[in-house]
Amino acid sequence: MNAASNSGLMKPIGGIGRANLFRALESSIKLDRYNTQPLLENATLSAEINENGNLSGNEQVTNYICDDVEYTYVTPSSEDAGLDFLATCLRTKDFNTVRIVVVCELENQAAKVLKELGKRSIGCLLVNVASKAIDSGILLWNDGLLNSVLVVCDAMLKHLSNIGNIKVNFLVHYSQTLPHIFQKRVQLLIPQPAEGTKVLVIKRKIENLVQQKAGDQKNETSEAQKQTIPTAGTAQNIQNSSENISSMSITVDTPSDLDEMPPLVPIPNSEIQEVDKPTELDETHSIYAKMVPIPNSDIQEGDKPTELDETHSIAKNKIEEVNALSVSDAIYNDGVILKKNNVKQLSNNQQSSNAQKCPYSYNAFGIFTWSRTEQISRYSANDVPEFSPYLKETLRRQNIGQMRAKRVQRFAWPHAASGGSMCIIGNERIGKTWSYLPTLCQHIMLKTPPRILDNTDRGPSCIIVCVNEKEGNEIANLCMELLGTTRLDLEQVVKALSRNCIDEVVETMRKPCGILIATVDNLVKLYLLNGKTKSIFNPAALKCVAFDGIDSIWRGGRTHCQKIIYWILTVLRFEKGHSQLFVVGRLWIDSFMKPLMRELPDILLVFEDALEAAMFAGINFDFLVSNNYDGELLNILAEKQLMKKRVVLACGGNIDVSALSKLLNTKSIDNLVITRFDQETNQLYKDWCKSHMRRVLVVAEDSIDKLRGGCIDFLVHYGYSIWPFFKAQFSIFYNNYLCGIEKFRGTSVVVMRPNEFEQAWLFCDFMLKHNRHPPESFLTVLTECRIVFDALESRPDFPLCRMLKSYGNCIRHTCYFRHFLWDYETKPLDDAPTKGTIKFYVISSVNPAQTAVRLIEKATARYYMHTPLSYFGDQLQLHYESMINHPKCTKPLLNDVYVLKIHNLYQRVSIIRIESVDRIEVKQLDSGVEFYIVRQDELLICDEKFKDEPCEAYDLRITGLSPFNMERIWPDDAKKLVRHKFFEIPAKQNRVFTADINFGFLDLFFVENIYDSSGNDLNSFVLKHIPMYTDGGVHSRLQKYISEAKPSTQGV
Repeated sequence: MNAASNSGLMKPIGGIGRANLFRALESSIKLDRYNTQPLLENATLSAEINENGNLSGNEQVTNYICDDVEYTYVTPSSEDAGLDFLATCLRTKDFNTVRIVVVCELENQAAKVLKELGKRSIGCLLVNVASKAIDSGILLWNDGLLNSVLVVCDAMLKHLSNIGNIKVNFLVHYSQTLPHIFQKRVQLLIPQPAEGTKVLVIKRKIENLVQQKAGDQKNETSEAQKQTIPTAGTAQNIQNSSENISSMSITVDTPSDLDEMPPLVPIPNSEIQEVDKPTELDETHSIYAKMVPIPNSDIQEGDKPTELDETHSIAKNKIEEVNALSVSDAIYNDGVILKKNNVKQLSNNQQSSNAQKCPYSYNAFGIFTWSRTEQISRYSANDVPEFSPYLKETLRRQNIGQMRAKRVQRFAWPHAASGGSMCIIGNERIGKTWSYLPTLCQHIMLKTPPRILDNTDRGPSCIIVCVNEKEGNEIANLCMELLGTTRLDLEQVVKALSRNCIDEVVETMRKPCGILIATVDNLVKLYLLNGKTKSIFNPAALKCVAFDGIDSIWRGGRTHCQKIIYWILTVLRFEKGHSQLFVVGRLWIDSFMKPLMRELPDILLVFEDALEAAMFAGINFDFLVSNNYDGELLNILAEKQLMKKRVVLACGGNIDVSALSKLLNTKSIDNLVITRFDQETNQLYKDWCKSHMRRVLVVAEDSIDKLRGGCIDFLVHYGYSIWPFFKAQFSIFYNNYLCGIEKFRGTSVVVMRPNEFEQAWLFCDFMLKHNRHPPESFLTVLTECRIVFDALESRPDFPLCRMLKSYGNCIRHTCYFRHFLWDYETKPLDDAPTKGTIKFYVISSVNPAQTAVRLIEKATARYYMHTPLSYFGDQLQLHYESMINHPKCTKPLLNDVYVLKIHNLYQRVSIIRIESVDRIEVKQLDSGVEFYIVRQDELLICDEKFKDEPCEAYDLRITGLSPFNMERIWPDDAKKLVRHKFFEIPAKQNRVFTADINFGFLDLFFVENIYDSSGNDLNSFVLKHIPMYTDGGVHSRLQKYISEAKPSTQGV
């Protein structure tokens, strides 16, 4: 975890750990002091130890061996007894040879362990912040020069493993955590266990854990201003002072015999088939699921941890195919899938709670639903027993789902109300927000009011991440309508939607509040401020996190989303009885949702959009563009029939169905026609699915979503259909998914005529939004149709389209610029660099594919507001700083050179287009390559001594580097990432970069890559961190436009 971005979650080193660190640093300089005695050689115990190693018999100790590692599970009678037992074990170790690490879940828990072990005369080094001093101490500890116990929290494990080859002989889990976190600790700290490696797991009885969780809410210590865990006695006093505190802090519904459940025996390598598959965690056992240490040799490569920086979240190292979630003939057991014939004898209770079949799929109400657990549907809000009478009455007054719920709400309401997480994907205005809002507001009604009794509590109970301020205000109004009367003692809705509201929101969040509604960038700001002066988030009180409009949120701020997801997955448990995650949106975001699938064992997926459900299931596509439309279609159908495949031919209406059926009959292609839906045709469809004779099924599109039967292999789309109807045709694949999404994905065959611009554009847009490169044949359709449109509307005086100029084609839906070249535009620029290697300074990074550079021959004289100025630019700036040299432009001319003040810097610009005196488009010439819209009175006449100087800024383009959208606009987080992380602007100035020019076109210079002085290249950086694709046809398309340039009488 990056230290800079998480400073609010960390504390400086202190106490005994600081003294030991200073002592070790001193010993590393004075070699004669290496042989110091162990710090804790003469420590004494605070309690007597019996012959079994237990403190007066108050601990239950069991031992297991797996892959030559000894695992010890200890269940102490109290937290103090556990600390005494831990201190006793540590005293038996030789600190000169044994490297001991104690891992805690949270940083405040680690601070308490440091303090308590110090009371028991155990020297510890607290590692909860990334700094050079701490890293030096860790290296000394690893080399045996510092004889202390390392106390760390989960947030620092990644940093600890990256420091060097850490050698851990004795790993202590201070509390039993979730299986995937347990496994991650083992992977990072003991990736290759040596002989004699031991692992100690301290479990807690249920009543002790409740007290500890209640204690987690108490105030920060005055000296560190951080949250600490109170002792058991303090927690008990808090509980006695208010009967509501324990229920406010944590809700635990666990059977009383849970304490007596033995830990699951570690499983040998020979019996482990696969690792880290998602499991269904039982509602009553989810907190205390027994963990199995996973042998390193059997960990899949895809699940091994990889480097995670602040811009590349857990999405990279946790992605796995959703199709692998459907595993038949297996028993799921806490992250390990065991073959039935290889499973050793387990207890009946464990087998009954962990055994699970394939995920559940439902095709009802015209929607597709997927879950790992069995689901129920409710027809109205009154049918949801978990909704309180007040909530039902509020929904009735607003006419929300009282008589009949929306389709997606019939599955979503009961699942969310029972404590599960969910993702809903569908079109606009289908009730997605109302699917999670009642449950979220009910949390505020029932669980937030008791929090005001605790003056040390703080932060929201629920968080809603929205797209922008407008949608955030709309959601806030809905929440206020549900919550009812405004409370004077509690802020029920807190909005962090504008740029200048952060300070006010922070003050509000220092006390308990209800719902925080924030944009993703503002939520990141609040998260980074957490704990700097005082904590503003309380993870124990945070019950719901919702992303409303995830497709727009992800496209606008992918990096911010990754930071938030990493944070909430670190501090929250998304299980029934703990926290819930709600995701709703228009599109299925594969790279966002797949990493979450394994972290949410009870997630429900609801698809109202049939095409999005097909993308989730991994459908295949075949594309074809042909003038001989019917002929190509007949060839496809004949080929599939010979392959004995089930083929459905979807038509726009009954007229097309009849005409196509006749055409098939003339070619002797056996077919079956369905033009309407009733019981007879539905049975006909089922019989067709079971038949061995593969006749082509010709169906009208308005009947497709009603057909229920078996699986199909190919869906062929005939004729142009409006986009909503085209997407609805994919609902016929719902029957495939019921058999398991990995078994019958199916294939969609899209056949198109060369003049079908609208359908081609919509499909290309759809593919790009799902990070898939659209078919080249469809892009060609867009280009050729654009040429036809331009021929119908003459635009000789319009500027050249910039997208065409950069990529050799224009794929916008509507474009009013010129899409052909004049002959004078094909001439190369004077004094422009030709092919070969160039060295340059970077003036600015416009986007990942575009960089403004200045050749090193134009040396930098000075920096003005982080902008490098050459000697020419410096003279220009000094000249126009005097008000005497400010002659105003009275009659602007196209392509003429003027002076404009941009960001307090006077620069030369060229006029590109004149629409009116108040709207003139200009382009930078020396200090950048960007365009601006200005007024005439902002332009200054350029002095003659500056006017004829050649341009200093060159526009470098990475050939074919493209973002995943039809406008080819890079998101802001991608621009900032390249600017600050690769070019390091403005932190490191005057750096020299190199590039090899492939070709020039107008004022653009295309290169394959850009390299810094260390050999790092921009292409690899973008490929690693930013979704993109490479268009390989840019050069050939531009050459074609040059060869087809039109003659003109105008000169350069």
